[in-house]
Amino acid sequence: MQRVIKGAARQRGLTAISLVLIVGVAALILTAALKLFTPYLDYMTVSSSLTSLSDQGGSSTPAEIRSKFTKLLDINGVRDLNASIITIERNGPNYDVTADYEVRVPYMGNIDFVVKFNKVVQVPAS
Repeated sequence: MQRVIKGAARQRGLTAISLVLIVGVAALILTAALKLFTPYLDYMTVSSSLTSLSDQGGSSTPAEIRSKFTKLLDINGVRDLNASIITIERNGPNYDVTADYEVRVPYMGNIDFVVKFNKVVQVPAS
C-alpha cells in the first residue's frame, strides 16, 4: 500500500497530449478574441461618435446629422461602416438617432460569429 502512494507522489506534470490540447484550445480562444476585437473597437467608435453628436447638438436636419456622423467615422478610421447604419426619427424637440447593426465575422470554415450592436442617443434639433 505504501509503495503505491510513493509512486503517485512522484508523477507530476502534463503529458504531451494534454499539453497539445491545452495549447489548441488556447489558440482557438485567442483567434476568436482577435477576430472579434475589430468589430467591438468599431462599435466603441460609433458609440463615441453618436455621443459627440448628442453633445454638439444644434443639428437642424437629418441630412446634417448624417453628414456629421459620416465625417466622425472618417476621422476615426472606421472603414467598414457608413451612415446607413443610423436611423433618425423626430421625437418632440429632439431627434432619436439609432445605430442598430450587426457584423458577421468569419471564424473558420463554415463557422461565423454574428455580433449585434445597438445604441440610441437624442440629438437636440435647432
